[in-house]
Amino acid sequence: MYAARFRSSNGFIIFVVGAAVFTDMMLYGLIVPMLPYALVDRVGISPEDIQKWNSILLGAFGAALMIGSLLFGWIGDRVNTRQTPFLLGLIALGLSTLAVAITRTLPILLAARIFQASATPSSSTSSAPRRSAKLSATSVWARASV
Repeated sequence: MYAARFRSSNGFIIFVVGAAVFTDMMLYGLIVPMLPYALVDRVGISPEDIQKWNSILLGAFGAALMIGSLLFGWIGDRVNTRQTPFLLGLIALGLSTLAVAITRTLPILLAARIFQASATPSSSTSSAPRRSAKLSATSVWARASV
């Protein structure tokens, strides 16, 4: 009984969402500066190609992040509970980060970064407040002019 109340408390929910967003941002902040070194030491890219592949990996991450945001936002608007997409996204984020950490080939690194970026928005879009009702342009205009 107490555990269910604690799990549903605002403080606990804010803590879990904050921890998820912090972990997501920390991982991104750690991977980006280390990516050129990983390309040389782990994947074996020549120093002349580091900038090209670093740009490709960052660009693919950004594109997959945008698509993942749209996907998780759409899913979040259509499911009854946001707990399942949130947890599935965090599990996918953990698995993709593990794949980024252990890979030694460029195609797998690229696929892992795309998968990682696709799973990243689960923590922010699944925890966003729901729309209570769809607003039409005329109702927004009517409320703004009052």
